[in-house]
Amino acid sequence: MENLLVIEYEDSVQAICGLSEEDRVKKLKKIIRQLEEEERIRQEQEAARLAALAAEGGGATGDFWVYNDQLKAIGKQNFDSFWGDRPLEDNWRRRNKVQEIFDGNEEDAPEEQQEEVVENTSNIPTLEDLLDGLKCSEEDIKLSDSNIANAFYNAGVVYKEKLDDVENAIERWEVLVNRYDDSEVHPTAYYQLYRTYLYREQEEGYQNPFCG
Repeated sequence: MENLLVIEYEDSVQAICGLSEEDRVKKLKKIIRQLEEEERIRQEQEAARLAALAAEGGGATGDFWVYNDQLKAIGKQNFDSFWGDRPLEDNWRRRNKVQEIFDGNEEDAPEEQQEEVVENTSNIPTLEDLLDGLKCSEEDIKLSDSNIANAFYNAGVVYKEKLDDVENAIERWEVLVNRYDDSEVHPTAYYQLYRTYLYREQEEGYQNPFCG
């Protein structure tokens, strides 16, 4: 999954980099709207969950959480479980979001909703944050291509060696050799394909369509 997520992330960033400046801004505004909606839903769910916890613990030394040790303990446990052990610093979540948002497959919003972005909150990146997070130079794209090629190769190795799934291994390596013929792992991927097809011929009686 780690390798497949690298491919998805890098492909998403390259797709946005390939847009015109106007379309790129529109795309990022749609992403911001999606994040705002996700945050609204999360806050509503969290409020409902806390209300349910308060109702469940209402009989222990008072209904108000300040005076209820049981509710305070439950709240701290849920807080630590949700947020983890994070350092005390400003805007940590916004920086993480800039890294993560390009993984999603957002659907286009209606045209009438594309004029203004809702006022930003501390945990949602601004349009400037997202634009700054994009790496679209020629050197950046070359590095991105290298990351994708390596991820395709490594994913194929995992499929073959750890999951015993030669079909998916072959599929990843074939995409690699066809899309990135100048990558450093291109020759090794061809060798992996040769070894895998040879294994299938010997163990499964498979007839390679490339050896007529």
